[in-house]
Amino acid sequence: MKKIYWYIICDGKLYLPNGEVPCEEYCPVAPAPGKIVFGLGLINGIPARAVCCEEKLDSLVGVRDAFELLPEFLYKPALAAIEKVLWDLNSQHCPVCGGRMDPAGFSGKRCCSCGKPQYTIIAPAAIILIKRKHSALLVRAKNFRGTFYGLVAGFVELGESVEECVAREAYEETGLTLKNIKYFGSQIWPYPNSLMLGFTAEATNDKISLLDSELTTAEFFSIDNLPELPRKDSLARKLIDSWIAEETAAREQQAAAKLAAQQLAQGPSFNDFEAFKAAAIYQK
Repeated sequence: MKKIYWYIICDGKLYLPNGEVPCEEYCPVAPAPGKIVFGLGLINGIPARAVCCEEKLDSLVGVRDAFELLPEFLYKPALAAIEKVLWDLNSQHCPVCGGRMDPAGFSGKRCCSCGKPQYTIIAPAAIILIKRKHSALLVRAKNFRGTFYGLVAGFVELGESVEECVAREAYEETGLTLKNIKYFGSQIWPYPNSLMLGFTAEATNDKISLLDSELTTAEFFSIDNLPELPRKDSLARKLIDSWIAEETAAREQQAAAKLAAQQLAQGPSFNDFEAFKAAAIYQK
């Protein structure tokens, strides 16, 4: 019989016996009665399911800690599993008439009284790496755990585009205005049902004013004096790492161009076209 990856969610955590996602023909624990068994697609050709369990289980791991245990191809479905199970638990009653919501397929419900359908809800949020010359803005928020710095972020409000959200959040939290807003990438963020949309942007000014009560610190850092950074599984870290790579490459190019210019000044051979080009870059 074909095996299935079982993402079992209990008390908002993952059941990972021996640090692994159970892969068995049948679910190794009893799913909570009346809760949806969600389909998560195929993982390397193997079906995956997300279920809620109300039993007392050992080997429960928080979704962030699971990043250290699971390979990426098994960790990403865990994020979706958490989101779907939490949505199921938080949508037991119809928002129109208060009736009981019954499962309707793999990812929806229908009110048993008025028939209103309801589907999983995603709350889009923007996270922004703000650059100024060769520095990037890193912040500390009041709700951060630990001592790391992160990025400006916030939820998209009704009636605005994501790009408008980026500009608004930056100004509300730091007083900075932006230009050259560019999309970077996205990430599921199940706290509880967010889709993080990453952007980069350039600040048009460098005077920081903490206008919002959410932040305690905001400061521009170069790659030479970075503070503690977010975990590698976060979109914030991916944005920061990408910027670090860009800055490092630019420095290396500048150093190579400077060396080429010095060689040309000492009596170049103008047959060395690559050195000539590098020197031209440096002089610019």
